[in-house]
Amino acid sequence: MGRFYRVIGISSDHAGNVERIGESTASYHGLAPVGVPEIDAQGTRRSSYTGPTQPAVKWIRTGLEPVTDTHPIIDSAGNLIIQTGELELTLVSPAGAVSTAEVPPDQSDCYNYIVGFAADSRGNVYVATSRKIYRLDRSGGTVLMRNVSSSIAIGPMVYQENSLVVCCYNGLMVRTAFDGTTLWTCYLGTGVQELSLTTGNDGAIYLGSRSGSVWCINADGTQRWSTSLDTKVYQITCLADGGILALLNSEVVRLDNTGAVMQSITFDEPDNYNRPHLALGVDETIYVQSDTTLFTFAPDGTPGWSADNSENAGRGWRWTSEMYYSSLIADAGATSFLPLGQRMGCYSYPYADMGGVVAIDADGNQLWMLPTREEVVLSPLVASDGTLYLLTRNGTLYAIENGVGAAPPVPAGLAASQGSAIDHIALTWNAVDTASHYCVYRDGGGSPVTLSRTPQWDDYEIVGSDPHVYTVTAHGPFGVSAPSASATGWLATQEWSGLAGGWCQVGGNAQHTRQVSTNLPASIGEPGVMDFNTYITGEPLFYANGSMLLHGQYGYIHSIGLYDAALSPTWQFTPYFGFSTYCALAGDGTIYATPYSPLAGYSDELYAINPDRTFKWTYESLDNAFVTTPVVAADGTAYVHDSDGVWHAVNSDGTARWRLQAAKRCRSDFPAAIGTDGIAYLVGENLIEFTGITVEGKPAASEPQDFTLNAIDPADGTVRWSFAADDEINNIVVAGADDTVYLLTDSDKLFSINSAGVENWQIQLDGYVRSCHICADANGAVYVVYRSADGTDTDMLRAISPHGETLYTWGGSNTIIHSLLIDKDGRVLFVYCYYDENDQYCRDIICLEHDGSELWRFDTGEESIAQLSVSDNGTLYAFSLGGCLVFPPG
Repeated sequence: MGRFYRVIGISSDHAGNVERIGESTASYHGLAPVGVPEIDAQGTRRSSYTGPTQPAVKWIRTGLEPVTDTHPIIDSAGNLIIQTGELELTLVSPAGAVSTAEVPPDQSDCYNYIVGFAADSRGNVYVATSRKIYRLDRSGGTVLMRNVSSSIAIGPMVYQENSLVVCCYNGLMVRTAFDGTTLWTCYLGTGVQELSLTTGNDGAIYLGSRSGSVWCINADGTQRWSTSLDTKVYQITCLADGGILALLNSEVVRLDNTGAVMQSITFDEPDNYNRPHLALGVDETIYVQSDTTLFTFAPDGTPGWSADNSENAGRGWRWTSEMYYSSLIADAGATSFLPLGQRMGCYSYPYADMGGVVAIDADGNQLWMLPTREEVVLSPLVASDGTLYLLTRNGTLYAIENGVGAAPPVPAGLAASQGSAIDHIALTWNAVDTASHYCVYRDGGGSPVTLSRTPQWDDYEIVGSDPHVYTVTAHGPFGVSAPSASATGWLATQEWSGLAGGWCQVGGNAQHTRQVSTNLPASIGEPGVMDFNTYITGEPLFYANGSMLLHGQYGYIHSIGLYDAALSPTWQFTPYFGFSTYCALAGDGTIYATPYSPLAGYSDELYAINPDRTFKWTYESLDNAFVTTPVVAADGTAYVHDSDGVWHAVNSDGTARWRLQAAKRCRSDFPAAIGTDGIAYLVGENLIEFTGITVEGKPAASEPQDFTLNAIDPADGTVRWSFAADDEINNIVVAGADDTVYLLTDSDKLFSINSAGVENWQIQLDGYVRSCHICADANGAVYVVYRSADGTDTDMLRAISPHGETLYTWGGSNTIIHSLLIDKDGRVLFVYCYYDENDQYCRDIICLEHDGSELWRFDTGEESIAQLSVSDNGTLYAFSLGGCLVFPPG
């Protein structure tokens, strides 16, 4: 069965040639860009310059990471300007030099992003954020031109070479001079949604809205006319007679210069799931690109040639996919440029999984093709010197000029690290200007071990101390270089350094006491600030050499990564779509984690991963459901619980030691705890042994009722004793040399249970408990955070001695306490959230002495601190959403 693809952007040149762009149906399906592709002010997608007739690569730049909400522009000096961050622009000169500029964030507005940007004839760049307009002048300075009262929907558009026009979501259109003064405002009224914006030859401004409204605004800001087309307006393009074309979902409507409907041209696209695109030829031939077909129409609406995503015999090219964020572009000659998607194997080209650009004539026939190996987005663009620019989704920018394409030269300067790291060999080489990527070969192998976009790569796929020989080839659109001179590298002979102290589990250690392995700092200074591109969701796991294992989340993607003491990433590991739980770390450096996919759900596997990121083993006997975070005992035994009520004890070699089934399905949203003598403390009613993961013999699942704490012999899984609580157990810790077990229940009680399963005492807390807010010091004192019952929305911290006596209580009104840590001397560290006298939400890091007095406090300012950790050398890490404060030992 053939595949069907949709296409999204088209354009044409002065000779009537047309291009279109598409994107894979498995890729993005978001909203259309709010900016206007600045090929011309009339929105015809025509370039007045002639691009290359034969392709040759001038240079290639990688790592630009384009933002697909705004289109690149070319300024009067030929510089290409691309948005590469929410508030960042990157300028690429005609020679390929790269520089960046940032727009200041608006502290008064939670929506900080670039809406659009434009350039004037003097080389100044104008940038609109959500509520501000800036000028980036030729010297690189940033000047705030003006504030805008409402959120900007589209713009800025350079208007009559002396001003800018923006339009806001509330219907307000503003024309401002280059010095920031207001020339006029025009209120469009209601019905403003996503907009298209353009100007006519007579100076009129035209807007089309997804609400179906179309407006024409005079040069003095007065409204000339408006009309409603009763359906989404995706695009408007100006005609020579002062009328416009409005592109609807399956129709092109011609309006005259009074806004009256003169003509309707329909195109057959019953399943148009994505927005169509329109382009206008120099003779006003109309080109419409829909999901699967490119249509052409004469100015009177008579159908011309069309092409769908079939083989297109005789044309030499075939549509492959839809590219939502790009459009076609044409030059003034007989060539137009058609960007292509990733599946070049779907049309007549010998390479698979590649993108590129095709030059086609006015009849749609192929003139030449240039592969890029990546889907082309937000391009092509043609500069005033005829250079053709292509930008791919992975951030590679191609500059194409006339000439005959050639393979890149041989990479020089290949070097490999020799014993400088215990877990990888670092490779570097000189960049090749015309290379889109590089292939690395190891030990004379016929197949590359990796494809790298940059002239460097770290090889983590090796073990042992044997030397390895590497070569590199450079790959460009027109061929592959010869192999480079070889380089030899090897790993350091140092063994894996092991763990720091007892800090080996989420929650501090296998007992969940959240004790740090060193004293908390007695004083605090100004921290260093580190930035992450991920949200750290769990406790870091520290190694003795200061490196740490972090569990991060970026969108739906969960991964674990190894970082050095300076928080530089060493490697990252993401099976499927990530990990469902935090990780555990054994004494030999083995990492335990369970994978999760937002598409396929939770996995039925427990992974054991070696320190060099290779798989040690996979335990596949879990039920396909949520599982708790693994916990690892001193002998390497891993304990994990699935949502069908089964506790698993897994040997260090990946074999099952024993399994216990709860009589009812346990909630168990916290992991097991391990005593100093190896006893496993598991929550679940009437645990019974069974020999296999089968449906037969399993008790029926029911509502969660975890009332019973069980002490389990680690050797054979027998229950040594059980303690029945008065309500569902909320959390447990094991503390002190005598392995006293403290447990919280949903009846807001704290129980102390000795190692024989006998109750020492119980305390009724004067509030309700908050999950996972309990820790204990080395002497057996326990610290509990609970919500006050007096209705003040206040978290209270209560320190209780091993004998059940209250040592102190600490708290304040309308506060939240989280991320507790405790040291062996009873010092407590936590994040304290509160509102100050100015009603501003604050997050402080507070350290209390063993008697409850405040030792020190640090105001984190605007940091959203969510996780505290202390390494073996006393360094304090405060992780936030995408960043980290690092406090050296005090």
